[in-house]
Amino acid sequence: MSIIADIIDWSGGKPIFLQEAIGRIIQKNVLSDDDILELTLICKSEQGLTKYQGNLIDLKKVKESLKESDVSNAVSVIKIFSTENINALQNNSEIDIEEKGLTVIYGDNGSGKSSYVSILKQVCNTRGSIPTINKNLFIGSAAQQNQKAKIQYKTGENVASVTWENNNSDSNILKAVHIYDTKSASSYIEDEDEIAFIPSGLLIVEQLANVCNRIEENLRKEIGQIESRKLDYSFLINEEGNGIQTFLKNLSARSDLKTLDNISNFTTDDEKLLKATEQEIAKLKTLDPAQKISENNKIISRFNSLKARYEQILSKLSIEKIEEIKKDVLKSTELQSASKALTEQTFSDLPLKSIGSQPWKVLWESAKRFYQYSESKNFPDHDESSVCPLCLQNLSDEAKERFKNLEAFVQSDIQNQINAIGIKLRQSSQEISSINLNFSEIETTLNELDEISSNFKQRHANQIDTINKYVISVMNLLAGRESPGSFNAQELSIDLIEVIKKIVEKIEEENKTLLQKSYQKDLEAQAKTLSLLKSKKDLSENKEKIKDEIKRQRFVDGLFLCIRTCNTRHISILSNTLSEQYITETLKNNFTDELKRLGFTGVEIVTSTRSRSGKQYHFLELDSSYGSNANLKEILSEGEHRCISLATFLSELSISGHKSSIIFDDPVSSLDHKWRKKIAKRIVEESQERQVIVFTHDITFLMNLQEFDDEIKIQSLTRKKFETGISSKNPPWDALSTKNRIKILKEYLQQLEEAKNTETEEIYKEKSKVFYGQLREAWERCIEEVVLNESVQRFGRSIQTKRLEKVVDLTEEDYKIIEDNMEECSTYLTGHDSAGELIEEAPTIEETKNDLAALEIFTKTIHKRRQ
Repeated sequence: MSIIADIIDWSGGKPIFLQEAIGRIIQKNVLSDDDILELTLICKSEQGLTKYQGNLIDLKKVKESLKESDVSNAVSVIKIFSTENINALQNNSEIDIEEKGLTVIYGDNGSGKSSYVSILKQVCNTRGSIPTINKNLFIGSAAQQNQKAKIQYKTGENVASVTWENNNSDSNILKAVHIYDTKSASSYIEDEDEIAFIPSGLLIVEQLANVCNRIEENLRKEIGQIESRKLDYSFLINEEGNGIQTFLKNLSARSDLKTLDNISNFTTDDEKLLKATEQEIAKLKTLDPAQKISENNKIISRFNSLKARYEQILSKLSIEKIEEIKKDVLKSTELQSASKALTEQTFSDLPLKSIGSQPWKVLWESAKRFYQYSESKNFPDHDESSVCPLCLQNLSDEAKERFKNLEAFVQSDIQNQINAIGIKLRQSSQEISSINLNFSEIETTLNELDEISSNFKQRHANQIDTINKYVISVMNLLAGRESPGSFNAQELSIDLIEVIKKIVEKIEEENKTLLQKSYQKDLEAQAKTLSLLKSKKDLSENKEKIKDEIKRQRFVDGLFLCIRTCNTRHISILSNTLSEQYITETLKNNFTDELKRLGFTGVEIVTSTRSRSGKQYHFLELDSSYGSNANLKEILSEGEHRCISLATFLSELSISGHKSSIIFDDPVSSLDHKWRKKIAKRIVEESQERQVIVFTHDITFLMNLQEFDDEIKIQSLTRKKFETGISSKNPPWDALSTKNRIKILKEYLQQLEEAKNTETEEIYKEKSKVFYGQLREAWERCIEEVVLNESVQRFGRSIQTKRLEKVVDLTEEDYKIIEDNMEECSTYLTGHDSAGELIEEAPTIEETKNDLAALEIFTKTIHKRRQ
């Protein structure tokens, strides 16, 4: 526990949230999201950003409780009792554990072992996450009831208990007790890509750094959320250099709220002065020539813009342009007629219709391009070997002549003229259609002119309507919907152009006169006064929002201060210091020794200590003599992984300096018989040095443990339909030796005798059948254990031939005793049906005692003979 004590000493004077994090890591190993949220709250409370109402862990008391379990005071667990509302455990259930040596708690799946282990994990020391203990689903009111359990322990001659209630325990003394299971096994040796481990005390430092990072992540998320609520107060800022604007431009977390109150105090007198200033400015503006000239220039610009638009419309619709369009349309009509005549002349004898049409011309040009590209010859080709570019057949003389005529048609002057006039007409159509006669966007300008010149808007509307009708007529001419002969070109005019011209001239004359006057200085002084009053009024109306913004910025600054306290540099320094102190050659040597004791011989591995991301790791690597860079993690079997994990667990305990209890929960789950036996042997060896508790459902593993220590204490767990964790007085029957089975049968014989005196004959008979069934199984165990000297075992995977050397002493009388007693048992045990007239009476109590005594005498006789 010295590493943890050093960490607690180091935390003195550090932020409170760091001290609380250390306490919680010691208690829980892995902190939940709720823990991180609470630690974040504590961190913020230290900067005055919030208040934390919860109770804090007293690290001094934690350190004192750890001292109680130091070298001279090993901690042993002797009882788990007073359980309430824990999973499906029977309320007030309990299991007793031997103070010394090896105790095995055996039970089938679902018997409640995991619930007891979960309780122990809440108060003892284990790697990885601590399991959640659910409330009893089979109790209707469980959700409203507390969860509770007590663990009695012994240190030296003192016996006391730890109370666990609703995820909290009243003492940390049982942190000296270590738990190992398949879930925590990987926590000892798993790194991201290699096999490595660090002692549990140093793991606290690593987790502390991780906690700081997670708290910082929460703080940065909160900053992001708060920044999204930032007040946009730019609408209150202008370029005036008064005190209010200076305050707003420099607004920050350090801005003074009292100053804000003073500069935003907008009174009734200020309101009166603001209105008077506005009136004075309005009056000065009417007198101020510069302002008036500026306004007049804007008006002139708007009016000239409208005038230019009128002129542009008239330019596009000039009589010269329209007459030209009319001539082009007429010429196009004449050319089309000439083309039609030429077409009839050229193609009158052709078999296909529409030759000479536009689609045909497209086809012709495409064929021409293809031919010239592929043959590099002029089209059409008149050589003797010429072929049609479409059907690829040889051309006859008649076909060649026809090709010449078609090309001549395409190349004719009429066709060229049609193409040219078509392009010109399309351009004219685009120009006419581009004339925009919608003036809705300058409605304000039209209203201004209407006020100056009587009935301007109506005159505008009439003239634009006339122009619109004329545009439609021209477009009909271009589209062929109107005959050129019936179309009359008009000389358009917009008399409003002259009206605008005279109005502009008048305004320009006014500007010349205004240039001689100036009230600018008076206007600037009044403008400054007005700006200050408006800034003051706006700030007054938004004062509370500005206050909230200052407070928001102060809160964000406080969060950044919190983030600075989460810096892990000093934690990295602590990690390096403790690593140098505790990851020593002793630890490495102990690890190597543990591998040998566990029978790890698969591959040769070496150990080294390296630093990664500020953390010290004890790495395991393939010995260089293999000449391979293979990753050790990838080549080890599951059993070898478990062996290394267990070696790290035990070697870490070897430097802890105490002999407190260790607890194994199904340590050989999913492993084969070879590894089971090796691990069983090592666990039994360790039980000679300290208290060892094993929870298991594996009967074979239990037999392995008994093979190395036939005096281990076994306690069984069983269950009812809705209750688990019920302690059975007797160990599992399958795991019992002949001697222990005889002991249990003697106890059952007493119950049988009581049934004979108090129950019906039928009930007594049924109980006798059960007794004789177990007596037969005891004889079978005797044959395996005593007669065959355990050379063959039903739960074993090997035959031990050396044990057969003592089997040669059996006599004919021995065989007859076995046969007679087995036959006697078979007569009465359940499962043997008999004809009705052959049903015998149940044996008397005296007969039953004699039958049991026969097994005990036979066993002792063989043992004595072989000694």
